[in-house]
Amino acid sequence: MNIKRFFKKNKRILIIMSVTMILLLIVFYALFAMFIMQREQVATFLYTKEMSSELYPVTILSMLFFLLATIFFSFFTIFCIKIFFPNLRSFRSLFLPNDRQFLRDLPQQIRKEVFRNE
Repeated sequence: MNIKRFFKKNKRILIIMSVTMILLLIVFYALFAMFIMQREQVATFLYTKEMSSELYPVTILSMLFFLLATIFFSFFTIFCIKIFFPNLRSFRSLFLPNDRQFLRDLPQQIRKEVFRNE
């Protein structure tokens, strides 16, 4: 497969992955900066499990970070699957439909042979 055609075909996934990655880096930087600015509140939370109102933005940013990371890695997984299985036929061959059909029909064929020999 031509590389140019591959990138053209998967343009949407690559754009979504790159935008998600940029947002992920921005949120990570903001989260890191908030951790540095509010070291005392974070330490208090770690020792006493009491959450002050100053830590709510850190919590929201953490949830946003994990949501973006989940989105990014799900699209990354889809992209990897598209690399390994470029078309639907190669993906379906992964499940071995002919062998599965053979194994499904095997008891019936054995039964026929047994009744024939009787």
